[in-house]
Amino acid sequence: MGYRLGDITSGNATTNDSFLLGLFVAMMLVPIFAEMEFLGIKLKQEIDELKESIRIQFGDIKSDIRNSQNQTLNATFHSFGPPPSENKLSELKQEIEIIKSNPELVEVEKEGVDSDIPTDDNIDLFVVRYKIERIVNRLFAYFFPDIANNQRMSLLEQISQLSRSGLINNDVKTVLPKVLATCNYAIHGRPLTRKQIDFVKDNADVVISALSATYENRDMF
Repeated sequence: MGYRLGDITSGNATTNDSFLLGLFVAMMLVPIFAEMEFLGIKLKQEIDELKESIRIQFGDIKSDIRNSQNQTLNATFHSFGPPPSENKLSELKQEIEIIKSNPELVEVEKEGVDSDIPTDDNIDLFVVRYKIERIVNRLFAYFFPDIANNQRMSLLEQISQLSRSGLINNDVKTVLPKVLATCNYAIHGRPLTRKQIDFVKDNADVVISALSATYENRDMF
C-alpha cells in the first residue's frame, strides 16, 4: 500500500488500489461499528460481548456499592456498640436530667406502663439465650482465637462456623437456631404461643448440656 501511495494521491490509482484503500478504511472502522459490509464481505466486531462484559462489571460495581451502604446502615441502626465508658457516664447523666426536666416526658414516666414489665417466661427465655451465648462465645474464642479477637461475629455466624468445622453436632445445630429465635421473640416482647415457650423451657437444658460437653471436651478435637 505504501508503494502505491504516490500514484493514489496523484490520481493515478488503479482498481486494485481502490479496492485495497477501501478495505484498509473498512478495517480501521471495524472497532467503531458493530458490523460493516464491504463489497459483499461482512466485517463483524465482537462488540456485543464487550458490551455485555461492561454491563456485568458495572452491575458488580453497583452491587458492591449497595452492599457497602447496607453494611453502613446496619452498623448504624442495628449495632449499639460497646457500653459507655465510666467517664462518659457523667455526660449521660446530664442527658437524663434534661429528659427529667421535660414536663411531657416526666408525666409519661409517672404514669408508667405495667404491661411492659417482663413476665417470668420472658426472664426464663432470656436466661436460656444468655447461657447458650456464653458457651458458644467460649467455644469460638477457644477454636478461633484470631477471628474472635479481631472480628466481631454474630452468634449465628459463630454457630455456623463451629458447625462447619465439626465442632457442633448436626442435630444440635439444627435445633439451636430455633431455640434462639424463640428466646429472641420473648426477650423483645413479641408474641409466642404457650407451646413455643414450653418447648424451649422443657428442652433448653438438653441443648445447653450438649454445648457444655463440647466445651469440656474441647481438647479432644
